[in-house]
Amino acid sequence: LFLEATGIASGAWVLADIHKKFAGFQKDEVYIGTAEERAAMGHGDKKVHGKEIGHLTGGGFVGNLLQDEDKAEAFTARRTKVLANISRLREQVKETESEEEKQIFEDCIALEVAHLTKINKQQKLSDKKVADEDEPEPIKDVEAGVEYA
Repeated sequence: LFLEATGIASGAWVLADIHKKFAGFQKDEVYIGTAEERAAMGHGDKKVHGKEIGHLTGGGFVGNLLQDEDKAEAFTARRTKVLANISRLREQVKETESEEEKQIFEDCIALEVAHLTKINKQQKLSDKKVADEDEPEPIKDVEAGVEYA
């Protein structure tokens, strides 16, 4: 019973120990180094959460933390990228040699314009949502049937 209590008789442990000796397995530190060695080589551990905000409440998402100015900058950056794509595509249209190529580039331009329209709609919805949040709800006097702004 003593021998069994030590765990030496467990078949899985015995087989794993034998496999370890034949395969030459070593500790992780041998292969990837310690945390300090990895950091010194520029391969340190990455920060998972920039801010420790309630992960279960959804507050950990960076999108929830953007201020109004940051949201406007994000829309501007997206819009700038799409406009640059449209500009490059128009240059490609000028350089095309066949009608088929020209049609393909014009279709791409139409898709980029549609994407730009979508970005504009998203910004309008975002601005409307922010404006709605800023407006206080009117106070209702139920007994008198009057609503105060």
